[in-house]
Amino acid sequence: MTKKSKQIILDAVTVIAAHELNQWKSICNAHKVILPGTIVEDELFYFGEENKTALCPSTWIEEKKVMRIDALIENYQKVSQKLSANFLLSIDRGEREALAILLSDTSRFYFATSDMAPIRALGALNLSSRGMSLEEILEGIGKNTKKPPLPIQYTKKWFQQRISEGFRDSSIYLKNPKSPR
Repeated sequence: MTKKSKQIILDAVTVIAAHELNQWKSICNAHKVILPGTIVEDELFYFGEENKTALCPSTWIEEKKVMRIDALIENYQKVSQKLSANFLLSIDRGEREALAILLSDTSRFYFATSDMAPIRALGALNLSSRGMSLEEILEGIGKNTKKPPLPIQYTKKWFQQRISEGFRDSSIYLKNPKSPR
């Protein structure tokens, strides 16, 4: 059995994109894929070539393809204490849980998403080194992301621009911007 490269928390849109791109198995084989409990509890769907397809995260956990992780209450509180209430409203439950996990004292995970708000949160919270685009994940396992090109929201360039916005505009996103991040 090969050693898994990184421990990556994936949000729902990244899981769906990996399926749509037929890269889910490759990602799971190369990395230790972690799903926040809120994502496991929600049903995931994507539109295949012919119809809507249901994904079953609980089955993947039973099969040991992915791991489930649940954030602790105190880590949710850290997120709420650091990010402004209005900004938190723009971050969905699964992404909020992933951020809470990243803010835990023992976290060694990376977080992959293509949603603008949680990427900006990574920048504002000074967690930019813990974020990854889908393009970075795929290139890291030797997949060609140029032909056909990935949609822009999955690219490293777009991801890094959102991180920079979060860092630059942290006074908008943080509850108390003058306090240390």
